[in-house]
Amino acid sequence: MSLWNATLDARDFGNICSSSSSSSEYSVSEDCLKLNIWSAAKSTDAKLPVVTWSYPAYSTVADALFDGGGMADEGVVYVNYNYRTGSRLVGPPRVI
Repeated sequence: MSLWNATLDARDFGNICSSSSSSSEYSVSEDCLKLNIWSAAKSTDAKLPVVTWSYPAYSTVADALFDGGGMADEGVVYVNYNYRTGSRLVGPPRVI
């Protein structure tokens, strides 16, 4: 594993996790556990409120793509994340 020394261009959403509501309209992948963060902070010293939102199981794909820009414009750091929901969340039982 190599060290990361570059700036990550994170202006676009990450992949959407596959689910029963997945659509070919979106980039769907198992590599989908990503944070989406919006902030209007002008410095790392800014003390802003933080809202974290989790979309519910069996949501539509669009729920994972909620744009938090409006909240950031109001001085709130908004965080959501892509994660697996529905029947793909849990695998079959395993014998231990």
